[in-house]
Amino acid sequence: MVQLPVTACEYARRALYSLKWSRPGAVWASDHVKPPEPIDGVFPQTLATRDLAASFQVRWAGVPAKDGPTTAARLEADYVRCGAPLVQKYDGGLASPEMDALLEEFGVIGLQSPPHLAKYDGGCEGGNNSMEDWTDHQTALHGRPGWWTSEDLAAARELANANARQWGAAGPVPAEVFAARTPITPEERRQFAQEVVGWVRLLSKGRAQSDGPLSEADRKEIRRHAIEVALIRMRYLTKTRRGVVSPPIRR
Repeated sequence: MVQLPVTACEYARRALYSLKWSRPGAVWASDHVKPPEPIDGVFPQTLATRDLAASFQVRWAGVPAKDGPTTAARLEADYVRCGAPLVQKYDGGLASPEMDALLEEFGVIGLQSPPHLAKYDGGCEGGNNSMEDWTDHQTALHGRPGWWTSEDLAAARELANANARQWGAAGPVPAEVFAARTPITPEERRQFAQEVVGWVRLLSKGRAQSDGPLSEADRKEIRRHAIEVALIRMRYLTKTRRGVVSPPIRR
């Protein structure tokens, strides 16, 4: 039986893992970045959506708000343009009826990050740092460092997708990897959803037997873990243990 992750207080040291996403187009992650100043003097947030396996920046553009309805509207446009992923990672603060409706319409499994744990979405966070650098280069070229425009963000996205070399100097660029993806089929969506449901039931039963009635936080944690197990079992994700570290001491 698969064990749920322990809390920081249960162990003094925690394992460190590296994740390898094997299927371009299968798992996207969305996050927000606050620009130095409002983009074009208007947009207070930057929406970043990234395909994790291809390291392809699907979206890097200014948005009027950091909320579920705004994010859902932009994701819908990206799903129509590129094809919907199998799993969509996003911050729990973006949960909304609009996000739920979007994911249901396109048959996408939503994976919410735990509260106050940005490291959970490390792939997108790392991509955000890179995209900020690409954007800063554009503003410097135009003699206005720190002042982002929509044109700067669009140029940064194109350059990153066409020039980043995650697989070495002789390897493909993200745009090439993403273009070579195969679409997620309805049967794949059905099988993956069944796998997730099965693991949610199994893990919920095990947790209830040991800890009693489940809280809402328990249910969300179990769902996150069930999706992770399903991704690994269906070979969309490889998780490799890299070492052991001590967790930060919190108040």
